[in-house]
Amino acid sequence: MKERRYKKPPIIEAVCQIKFDDTFSWDHTIPGMLYERLSKSYPKKSRRSIQEARINQEGNEIKQDIYIIDGSLFMSDDNRDTVFIAPGVLAVSRLAPYHSWQQFKPKIANTISELTEIISETPRVQNIILQYINHIKIPQENVELDEYFAFRPYVGPDLPQKLLSFFLGCLFDASDNCQLRVELAPPPPGQAEDQTLKHVVLRLVLSCQSLNPVLFSKEDILGWIDTAHCRVVETFEGCITDSLRAIFEEEKP
Repeated sequence: MKERRYKKPPIIEAVCQIKFDDTFSWDHTIPGMLYERLSKSYPKKSRRSIQEARINQEGNEIKQDIYIIDGSLFMSDDNRDTVFIAPGVLAVSRLAPYHSWQQFKPKIANTISELTEIISETPRVQNIILQYINHIKIPQENVELDEYFAFRPYVGPDLPQKLLSFFLGCLFDASDNCQLRVELAPPPPGQAEDQTLKHVVLRLVLSCQSLNPVLFSKEDILGWIDTAHCRVVETFEGCITDSLRAIFEEEKP
């Protein structure tokens, strides 16, 4: 499927995250060496902590624990391109305006290349996630979701028809080594822009995740994210209707 281009793309963030297993021989000098190699594109740096939820089993009890991961964040001059590196985690992201996959993919490829040059052993990748977060603004006070979305909640005729809020999430089997998660909901409080204007804002998140561990190989990872990107594009187009494409102002060939 050929990727459509829009004059007003709704993407607010694109992220490629690589998580390593215990074979990653972490060295506290890795962030500094990686920064030296990336500093022309990412001259700004800071410390950053992220939260990670993990499912642990103790005997017959299964519980979810929250872990704090401390790492280093490298940023472009305008803060729109970032690289995060921490024990077991590498993430490359781009904030809006997101121009194209042809511009984002080389940033992922370059970061992977530089990291492979400085680590002593080839670790295994536990999983890879390619995620796109979209904020969709529809210039109306009230919206009939079926006019704009093929992916939407269904409310039976015997239920109240006016939704105050909702969360819809589905997990799809996208390929042999790819699971696709699609979520549609209002954005979290404080994340909707221009809230004084009369429009509806919805958050559409598409995440493709690998299922099988692989060795940390640039060729294998780039091959996987190419496939994942195709799945995300196909799914995004499958989620929306021509009415929404008209709002995004599709560019004709």
